[in-house]
Amino acid sequence: MTTPSSTQKIALVTGGNKGIGIAIVRGLAREGFTVLLGARSAEVGQAAADTIDGGVRPVVLDVTNQEQINALAAEVAAEFGRLDVLVNNAGGQHPHVPVDGESPEAERGERRRLQERL
Repeated sequence: MTTPSSTQKIALVTGGNKGIGIAIVRGLAREGFTVLLGARSAEVGQAAADTIDGGVRPVVLDVTNQEQINALAAEVAAEFGRLDVLVNNAGGQHPHVPVDGESPEAERGERRRLQERL
């Protein structure tokens, strides 16, 4: 991938390796963005990026890992000086907080009942 110009838009899509995330990456790349495709592993990110034409670069990012977030923010700032678009598509950044009085056992039971219905 070539280095983007100062006028090229830079986007980061977390959870960009599948589903809605990869569709967003494709769309942004098609529109001429340099897209940082966030995935929890380098291999998974590279495999997804290889399926897309345009300026797509995989980056390792687990949104539950503050050290990875800080490292990527520093890398983006150093290389591009900015981030024009952030699509926070990855799940897992908001841990579940039980409702008052809800025990962990009750929560697991409810989750199991919901999964059985699906």
